Amino acid sequence: MLGQSLRSVASTAEVSASFISQAENDKARPRIETLHRIAAALGTTAQALLADASAPSAAVRGDGAVVSRAAQARVISQSDDPADGLVRSLVGGASVFHALEITGAPPEFGEPYKHPGDELLYVVSGRVEVRFGDELFQLGPGDSLSYSGGVPHSTRRLSGDVRLVIVTTAGS
Repeated sequence: MLGQSLRSVASTAEVSASFISQAENDKARPRIETLHRIAAALGTTAQALLADASAPSAAVRGDGAVVSRAAQARVISQSDDPADGLVRSLVGGASVFHALEITGAPPEFGEPYKHPGDELLYVVSGRVEVRFGDELFQLGPGDSLSYSGGVPHSTRRLSGDVRLVIVTTAGS
């Protein structure tokens, strides 16, 4: 755990040590908010943890191309309601960027989160509102928003079947 004890990470992330252990062994899947807290406790990002968890399903070719199969990707939920969003990593393993596909979004803003690196949010379908610091942006199909991940941000569903693609630089 990057030089930290299981109990220390669990305490900082406000989860039990047994939950961290179960998540490490693929016996439990944290929700995205919990994954953000665990990542912050480890000094990394939720996107990086998802990419690392998806690495076994990504096939690296000799020329460096990486194929990630949808059927083998790790999927986590944002809440108990699937309409609130399912998140899967589109890029497995180490990369200079992370990409997520989010299907669905919660109807209300969740706790804002921040992370190193920059982010691009692209709306494939539906309408969402993004709270970025003190600003609000309403986005529809084909719209995109890029911003610094270091500013607290969160997203909520306005209407339709939401599908988003988020690309984040690995940051430092």
